[in-house]
Amino acid sequence: MYEFFNSQKCDDVKINSYGDFATDLFSKVRCGVSRVFSIYKNDKIISCMIATGDKVNTIIGPVATSKEFQNCGLARNLIYSVDDTQNVYLYCKDDEHKQK
Repeated sequence: MYEFFNSQKCDDVKINSYGDFATDLFSKVRCGVSRVFSIYKNDKIISCMIATGDKVNTIIGPVATSKEFQNCGLARNLIYSVDDTQNVYLYCKDDEHKQK
């Protein structure tokens, strides 16, 4: 997952340190605070997101889809799969990603 996010040519999902990322994510998943959602094709991640929160509020981010699979609705499907929380927030680095 670390390699997948960093292979995407997007500063929004660039993760600087594997050790910090792995330790933080492992701890959050183990405690039930974060969940990882991925879509695979031929045993390779093509779309992935991390959701952090509880049954009241969940923040989604980062989210990424491989360039050749973008605009197919994969990230949207991942986001909509978080259906067990009351409020879902999508973290965006800037205004260009906000829906109008």
